[in-house]
Amino acid sequence: MEKLNFKILNSQVTKEELINLANLHKQILEDSMASTLKDDLLSQLYYFLIKNNLLYVVVVKNENNDIIGSISCTSGSLITKVFRHDFIKILKIILIGILSKPTLWIKHTYFKLVTYFGVNSNANIVFLFVDKKYQNQNIGNKLLSFIIQKFETNITLDTNSNNQNAIEFYKKNNFEILRKNKKNVLMKYK
Repeated sequence: MEKLNFKILNSQVTKEELINLANLHKQILEDSMASTLKDDLLSQLYYFLIKNNLLYVVVVKNENNDIIGSISCTSGSLITKVFRHDFIKILKIILIGILSKPTLWIKHTYFKLVTYFGVNSNANIVFLFVDKKYQNQNIGNKLLSFIIQKFETNITLDTNSNNQNAIEFYKKNNFEILRKNKKNVLMKYK
């Protein structure tokens, strides 16, 4: 069994790690809003979000030091945080994404707003992904445990309504469905 290394990313994250993370993100989550950004812009967005504590990111690396999985979450109110730190830089990157695929951004944003309306949480898992070659090796469970150990309760996430594998994975990890719409399923840690 290959030795894996889990790392919490902070402001000391390297450019190589950010590019590696952005590449894997786009490879696994092809239809996400972040995937509309070029690798360098997505890596910059990750950097600003991590640097300003807007996003808590844990990655797992293989023996070659390649990132093979990641979990990202937000905590607290993003609105109050984002207006204090690098707001213009973050907004510029997001606007580039919106301009590249406006329909996708509008659709995803609409369903996120509808899904999360009135829901408060200690933490919200934004992304969890593992390289296809490393799936079904308990890596997703280990990444998820970082978030559960850090935030303990009132953890939410959403996943695509038609992603039964993800829904079952989260159910096995003590998440329950709070609500659904035609695009998303909102789940909360019990």
